[in-house]
Amino acid sequence: MSNDKTGKSLEQENSERDVEIRGRNYFRKLSLFDDTVIAGAEMIGTSYDVFGKYCNVGSCMNSLFDERKVNSSEDNFKKITILGKTLKVPYYVDCYSVGDLKYTNASGESIESYQSSISSKSRIKGNYLFFSASLKVDFDTDSLTAFENAFSRIQYTYDLYILKSSAEALKEFLKESVKTALDKADTEEDMNDLFNTWGSHFLSGVVMGGCAQYSSSTNKYTSNLTNSFDVVAAASFAGFIGLSVRTDNSFKEDIKKFRSASNIKTHAIGGDLSRFDPFGSATSSEQPSAEEIAAAKKAFEDWKASVPNSPELVNFADSNPLTGIWELCSDRTQKAKLKKHFETVWAPAESAKRRVHVDYIDKIIIGIGNYGSPPEGYIGLENGKGSETWLNYQDKINICLFMHKAKYDPAIDNKDCITELKFITVKDKSPGGDWVKIPQNIYNSSSNYLYLCYLPAKYSSEKAIKDIQVLCNQYSSSMILPYGYNDVLDERGERVNTDNAHVHYLIYSAGWNWKI
Repeated sequence: MSNDKTGKSLEQENSERDVEIRGRNYFRKLSLFDDTVIAGAEMIGTSYDVFGKYCNVGSCMNSLFDERKVNSSEDNFKKITILGKTLKVPYYVDCYSVGDLKYTNASGESIESYQSSISSKSRIKGNYLFFSASLKVDFDTDSLTAFENAFSRIQYTYDLYILKSSAEALKEFLKESVKTALDKADTEEDMNDLFNTWGSHFLSGVVMGGCAQYSSSTNKYTSNLTNSFDVVAAASFAGFIGLSVRTDNSFKEDIKKFRSASNIKTHAIGGDLSRFDPFGSATSSEQPSAEEIAAAKKAFEDWKASVPNSPELVNFADSNPLTGIWELCSDRTQKAKLKKHFETVWAPAESAKRRVHVDYIDKIIIGIGNYGSPPEGYIGLENGKGSETWLNYQDKINICLFMHKAKYDPAIDNKDCITELKFITVKDKSPGGDWVKIPQNIYNSSSNYLYLCYLPAKYSSEKAIKDIQVLCNQYSSSMILPYGYNDVLDERGERVNTDNAHVHYLIYSAGWNWKI
């Protein structure tokens, strides 16, 4: 399948850091575990960057526990039989055989809701933007700030086994340097240094096996799906790996539209990826044929069969996958102090740094007679279906609205945003305050008047208008305000039809209220 926007072939995305770590098996060597110890045991007790990638070895930070102490005696290990082999497991680790396929989906109609969705997979309470580093791996950078995009990350994991432990079971092997850092962290700077150096959490429940990931950023307006976005994304992915999907015509058409309106990345971990591609060849933007589906299913099964020989860290356990480093404190007061600092200071500050800011509108102009030809750097109105439209069509002359969007940059004093819109229906009336009145009469008439006014303000992500559209009765039977949008009202507080021949209501996106 080629990407419709770039024309590039779909390729698996493996970061250089991931490949390097998997090749060197860094933490395996660090733990001093040999091949007689079950794969993944070295992950338990490793500190994890919760703002890094989602369940990825590349986001493991440091081992908190003394490997020499663990390896000093065979009494520190127990033997189990799994995958047809007898292997050793550290006695502080519990191992559960699984052998199942599991589906995981994080999705959102906006980048803000997607960040919330994937963050919830940590099972850590709180409104934090965990796994933010995954965004630039799973999606193209430009797509992240486009207001019109919805996002989905689907993962099928072949879960071979689960490894779990607890702070109490691990305390015996805690490194002295970590213990000292925990006990002596007193000031805010000390606690920040502790979390930045050793991490705020460590892995306490991991799933080992293989996984196939499918990430998509999709234009909500041009895709125009009949079925829900997340359901269609899952069906599109299922077709890629040869799983059965609904065959009714509307669903087939939705899959086709979804793929053509999406930027898609695939990624696989575990198994013999040099020989097998879990996505097979069912990569057409059309609905795959029966032959393509059969080939894709075989490719997926061949890859799946290779996973037991090369299991990798692929997911978090369903319960307690990450444990706060403060749970390793010997003193209750210190434990509570570190936990509070994480929840109220460090994690909110780190989340704010990683928040993605959608492009926002900083300029609006009215053009007369230049429909379809916005000035350089400006874009025209859309009708909610992905097609350009106008405010009014009067005497064969189009009256159009054009808007300019700015990108947020944390390193500069950003351009002012536009926070509110309203209409004035009296020719010489002033909008008052800091409001700006655009001088062109939208009705283009000497007897009827309609002027658009906007309120500029210092940039605020919560208040900035991200999108302006027109509800048009010739394109849709529904004139109901979409979720997240406001009507542009006149001075009487009423909706205003901007067009003579049809019903055109101007609407704008409300700010996103994301509390950190």
